[in-house]
Amino acid sequence: MELQYKIDKLNKELEESKELNEMLIKINEEFGKENDRLYERIDFYKNLRMPRSMKKSSKPKRKHQRNNDSEDSDDEIIDVDVEMDEKDEKDDKDARMEMKTILKTMPAKFDLDYDQTFMSKTNVDIRKQLIPELMKSLKPNFNPTVTRRP
Repeated sequence: MELQYKIDKLNKELEESKELNEMLIKINEEFGKENDRLYERIDFYKNLRMPRSMKKSSKPKRKHQRNNDSEDSDDEIIDVDVEMDEKDEKDDKDARMEMKTILKTMPAKFDLDYDQTFMSKTNVDIRKQLIPELMKSLKPNFNPTVTRRP
């Protein structure tokens, strides 16, 4: 009698363990599906490129240089600090300031419609009108070597 009671108790625990195991298997499958979806999203976002305006200015501050002095160090790469040329940096800032000034002087009819996409018909038409105006404004400082076909 006592032995039968223990067997029944163990069978009950076994059934509960089986149910718990099945539930955990289902939960694990759901986590696996969610994991797969997240990996797909990661792959999707890896292929997207960030707009230049959102990126940091990423001019290299260091460059690699091969060390040919030593026979033992076959193709050993040494990092050599290279400072950005201050003149180039100033030229970049001056060019940005010049472009901002030019864009501020453009009439309001050349403002893009921000409620539409960049490639919408309205914005494309505005850009077609804006480009020649910008070229006229830049003419005193910049003479392009390649002419643009209309």
